[in-house]
Amino acid sequence: MIDFELLDGAIEDARMGAHNMQHTQYAYICSTGMCLAGFIAVRAGAELPALPAVTAADGWWVRPDGSMGDQYDDDDDTVHVGEYAEVAVGLSVDQANAFFCGDNSLKHIRDMRNALHENPNANIAELKHKCTHTHYLND
Repeated sequence: MIDFELLDGAIEDARMGAHNMQHTQYAYICSTGMCLAGFIAVRAGAELPALPAVTAADGWWVRPDGSMGDQYDDDDDTVHVGEYAEVAVGLSVDQANAFFCGDNSLKHIRDMRNALHENPNANIAELKHKCTHTHYLND
């Protein structure tokens, strides 16, 4: 089940630049928290790493204690920020790939959110996904 309250709150946080973070998803594949996944993770309870210590080139990982950082811990419970956000919102892998793609603007994210609200089982095509790369999450 999709948590639209969490998704909508994260979209608004991204729009407002909450947590001293600037939404820069259009510039990167979502390996950092500067895309929607990072805003979802923080809203879902993950602890924001010290900025700007974590750069846009670094992957963000969420540890079991909820802290985030740019280093993968050899802990089976440490997950990529995208996977953490996917599970928190209740997205499928295809939906997460669509929402967290680096080609997205906030307008496009809102449009996909509306399509998802109409059809919570929507696939990438039904979300009118326009990204050229969707490979950051494992199938």
